[in-house]
Amino acid sequence: MPKVSKDDFKPYFEIEISKKFKPEDRRAIAQEIIDEIISRTENGLDADNKKFVGYSKTYSREKGQSNVDLTFSGDMLSEIKLLQEKSGKLRIGFERGYDGLGKVEGNVLGTYGQDKPVNKGRNFLGITQDDLNRILAPYEDNVVEATAQQREATSRARDMAKASRVEEPDDE
Repeated sequence: MPKVSKDDFKPYFEIEISKKFKPEDRRAIAQEIIDEIISRTENGLDADNKKFVGYSKTYSREKGQSNVDLTFSGDMLSEIKLLQEKSGKLRIGFERGYDGLGKVEGNVLGTYGQDKPVNKGRNFLGITQDDLNRILAPYEDNVVEATAQQREATSRARDMAKASRVEEPDDE
């Protein structure tokens, strides 16, 4: 994931997907992406599947653990939502009104309330192309299967229509 500046920070990310997916598939895909982000983050990995930079000693003592999982209260990760789904695109992240946006920004950028980063950020907001491909694969298989079934049904309907044609009487 590219580095993001404070001026460019957005509490969401967008993913382009096939326009063939139906709305219910897009919503299911988005939920799987959200689940992946939460699971990965709880395992201490960022959006690139790299280990998070460690907590400070003070914060580590306050939290009572040294493994970085961004779950001090558990609230932040539970607020990740599908913000928008439309043909060919998903937007996933945090709603504008979420009162923990500062915490999200602080983690992603490493600013924690400061104008400039105080340490390396822990960008958990995103997904690798490999992880996305793994999530999309079963849905793409379904689209291919549905398209084949539609072609077969259309062909059968055409054959039935041809077979049921009655000859027109001759004009006498």
